[in-house]
Amino acid sequence: MQKPRMKTNFDKLEAAGLVAGADDSNAVKTRTQERITELKTVAKKIEKVEAALADLYVLSKPARLKRLTQVMSAVKDLHASKLPTGAKKHVGNCLNELTSLREGVYASNAQVDRQTLSLITARQAHTEITAMVAASEARLDKITAESNQSSDMEDAYRKDEKVIQKNAAKAEQLNGIKTKAYMIVRMPVVPSDSILSIEKLTRLGFSVDSIGGYAVLNEQMVIGISPKFLLGEHAGAVKGEKAGELIRAEADRLRKLLQKKTGANLQFVSDKPKSEGSGVWFWLMSDRDLNAFARAFPGQHVKISRWGFAFNRE
Repeated sequence: MQKPRMKTNFDKLEAAGLVAGADDSNAVKTRTQERITELKTVAKKIEKVEAALADLYVLSKPARLKRLTQVMSAVKDLHASKLPTGAKKHVGNCLNELTSLREGVYASNAQVDRQTLSLITARQAHTEITAMVAASEARLDKITAESNQSSDMEDAYRKDEKVIQKNAAKAEQLNGIKTKAYMIVRMPVVPSDSILSIEKLTRLGFSVDSIGGYAVLNEQMVIGISPKFLLGEHAGAVKGEKAGELIRAEADRLRKLLQKKTGANLQFVSDKPKSEGSGVWFWLMSDRDLNAFARAFPGQHVKISRWGFAFNRE
């Protein structure tokens, strides 16, 4: 049986209507493109009307009536057809003026000048419909840009979710502090008050992923202290600064013990520990790694006050 796909942050945003799904975006793009095509078709037909009347003033009265009747028939058919929103009124105005023009020519026996035989509304209709095309094309450009942005966002969320899923086992491992006085483990760590270059950290020799644009440093050494085991029966009474001092002292003791066993000088990366689950966690690096890490910061000085783990513990 196939395991159901985990919902990502993008799925939740899409369900809430805060971002458009690919299907929604494609449908809007299709409708807008269809509107552009339809408007351009109407504009071309209006151009033909203008062209058909351009030499009307040089024709004989019978020829004028015949030409006007033919043009009116075409415009009537156009007006009766399904037109894009906003275009029908312009075609209707054009038809009304054609009707008046034909009636005037039919009733008059005098020579009619070129200006009188010009169809003003045809030019206006063409101008207005051309403006509609431009507006729709601008809207299509915007929809396409937003669609690309939405697609980029979705791709980013998918990648973040993969990193979180990859580290799911690490989250379970961290829960071991519930039954231990301390733990020394390697975890994926995220410096959350600094946007560090993934590319630069990789060049510096770190194994790096990314979540939400933040660097995830894989296999980082952390020490976890259980306040419950450390303080014992006094865990509820010893709080605040005093508890913090005792926990920090225990972390420092374990750091020095690790130094003896590994032969490497180890330092805390941040002065601030991370409270997670049932433990208080301290991030460590060797001098060599810390010096390399510093090169990723402006001024080449490590300064981290907020950091966490790259997994979801909900």
